Amino acid sequence: MELQEIRPYMGATTMQPLSWVVAIGIASAFILGFSMGSNDVANSFGTTVGAGILTMRQALVVAAIFDVTGGVTLGVGVANTIASKIIDVDIFADEPGLYALGMLSASLGAGACVATATKFGIPISTSHAVVGAVAGFSFVESSQGVIWIGKGASGMLGIVLSWFISPVFAGIVAVFIYLITKKYCLEAPKDIAFERHKRLASVMMGWITCLVIIFVAYEVTESGTIHDWLNIVFAVIGFLLISGISYKFLIPWMIHRARINNELEKAEQKKSSFGSRNSADIELEETMDTNPLIEEAPSETETATSSSDTYDPELEDRFNALNIMTACFMAFSHGANDIANAAGPLVAIWDTYLNGSVDGKVDIHYWIVILACFGVVTGLAMWGAYVIKTVATKLTKITASRAYSMNLGTATSVLVASFLGMPVSSTHCLIGAIIAVGLCSGEGRKAIQWKMVRNIIVSWVVTVPLAGLVSAALYAIMKHFVSGVIFPPEYQLLLCIKNCSLNNPNSTFS
Repeated sequence: MELQEIRPYMGATTMQPLSWVVAIGIASAFILGFSMGSNDVANSFGTTVGAGILTMRQALVVAAIFDVTGGVTLGVGVANTIASKIIDVDIFADEPGLYALGMLSASLGAGACVATATKFGIPISTSHAVVGAVAGFSFVESSQGVIWIGKGASGMLGIVLSWFISPVFAGIVAVFIYLITKKYCLEAPKDIAFERHKRLASVMMGWITCLVIIFVAYEVTESGTIHDWLNIVFAVIGFLLISGISYKFLIPWMIHRARINNELEKAEQKKSSFGSRNSADIELEETMDTNPLIEEAPSETETATSSSDTYDPELEDRFNALNIMTACFMAFSHGANDIANAAGPLVAIWDTYLNGSVDGKVDIHYWIVILACFGVVTGLAMWGAYVIKTVATKLTKITASRAYSMNLGTATSVLVASFLGMPVSSTHCLIGAIIAVGLCSGEGRKAIQWKMVRNIIVSWVVTVPLAGLVSAALYAIMKHFVSGVIFPPEYQLLLCIKNCSLNNPNSTFS
């Protein structure tokens, strides 16, 4: 084998002196994923867990499967935006090691901010933290490092605008779905409401399938070719096929299973008030109840939830099956966007380490996505309860029919943004959907806990500069460990055994 063929995974790379940056970067990606799981993913499952549709254990399974799927299929565009479209990477062209160090600082800074907020039960945005942290370390090198206006998904201005547009779009979609559900199904006479629910649920499942097919197909095929038409054809076929199967088989089966589970649950409740609760659910409640930083649930006089729209309980229960599907869709869209936010810094570090240079477009590495997802599931399991109660009970009353509307509106907004490569906040989208549906619940502004909304918005605003400052401080402290390190040519790396990282002007590699 010629020396030129020696590859990094065999122990030779021009960036080998900075292997420690990669090692810490791997740990920080897991920490950032952990923080995201305990905050952003907890937000995503707040409506479903809050409405009693999924237990914490079931939410963990859904997150593990569909977050990974979304990150692998649609996360490339967002990861590229994080790595190269927020800052001008050319300022690091002469010292790629500093770029890798900056991304490490961004990952550590964002993870620290999100983890701290989660411990206090504040549902902040990981997207905000990562974007702010990436912009923060670039200011240490140059005041012109941030790309303020760029093309497409690039540039801070476009990203910040997407943070305002995405929750509004999510709210509009959620309200549209809820009002259709309300007029077509919930307010219909009971004898025909059940049949209408069956039709509506089948159409919504077909629509979810159609969206996933169309976005994934356009991501993996070349645009401007016959594939554009084929993608639409396959999406329509998927819509019709899944809608038909759902109407004929899936929805009736899920309703039947739900009825059996409800009967078993009632029977167990007669035996013991704790008979139907598993240890994970009890732990969730205990964590919520013992967290002193989470306010007590508002009384009826504060929120007037007693005057909100109420419908037949059996009909509401039938929406649980649809909520399971929308929860999977939420996890998929979250993986497509937010997982890429967590993986983005490590993707940039690893790509720089392999190539020995800073590139404007990075390659996605699926092991990094899986690592971030593992952190997400771990964080959701250990700390997710701190945030779930805020989203599930503090903003507005959530029922099964409202929850699926909120989830579907949020997931659609996030998926569209992922397709465009925009690192939006699933937290923003979900809060926007919750507020919009709450305003249409029959109570108007009284349905919303505006004090809690204010606190959440303040935390969002603070996140970007705070994460940026932490990232900049870390970068400034560690910069002297990287700046000026001599990188040996690749053909000489076989001689580099013990002194690869020595900053020695007399080195044989200089």
